[in-house]
Amino acid sequence: MWGASGGKSRLQGALKTGYAGGGYSVGNISLSINNYLYIAVGGKGTDGQVGKNANGGWNGGGASSWDYSDDEVAGSGGGCTSITSTKRSDGQLKNYSSVKTTEVLIVAGGGGGVSWTSNIHSGPYGYGGGISGGATHNTSKVANQSSGYSFGLGQSYSDTGKNYTGQTIGIPGGGGGYYGGYCDLSEGQKIENSSCAGGGSGYIGGVTNGSTIAGNETMPSTSDGTETGHSGDGYCKITWHPAL
Repeated sequence: MWGASGGKSRLQGALKTGYAGGGYSVGNISLSINNYLYIAVGGKGTDGQVGKNANGGWNGGGASSWDYSDDEVAGSGGGCTSITSTKRSDGQLKNYSSVKTTEVLIVAGGGGGVSWTSNIHSGPYGYGGGISGGATHNTSKVANQSSGYSFGLGQSYSDTGKNYTGQTIGIPGGGGGYYGGYCDLSEGQKIENSSCAGGGSGYIGGVTNGSTIAGNETMPSTSDGTETGHSGDGYCKITWHPAL
């Protein structure tokens, strides 16, 4: 299973090519005939839209802001993909905070959104986790197995952000995950180069023979090839094996 990628940014109205890829997680679970799995597939972070803030991707992606001035816009965070043993509310991971070690089986983290001139592709910043999500570009904060912005939720913008000249540029949203990623900057901070919010972390505590790979590394794709950070909406593939 794969988390969703974060949204792309706009510079002077033009959509940039860079994004932070979603992470990959895999594992096994033994089920009886009356057991159910509940799968929440992460939504891609929204690409920056001139003149408006952007909602985060479904299942925990953080919202992003535009510059409230002209046409610099940040992308929002991608949602994580999660599998649980129960359905709580609409199934999004944020609803499982009180049962995160008993009802959450596996998570693939979503990538953080990007802002300003960013043309990164899946790291080293912002990618979805993995044991840890990719760091923010400006603050180096990371989401991991025990902490992040919030369980199941990436951080949303709080204001417009500024570049090194003091111009407003928009703040990207953090990726969703077992713990969600952080926004990259806040009002008053100034950056001299591309900016990316943090990715959410993955989780494999509820499965056996599990592994989880960060979105900046080569990982299995939906075909027989490889990919370096999942692009677009998340993806989940269930393979049934008969009892031995």
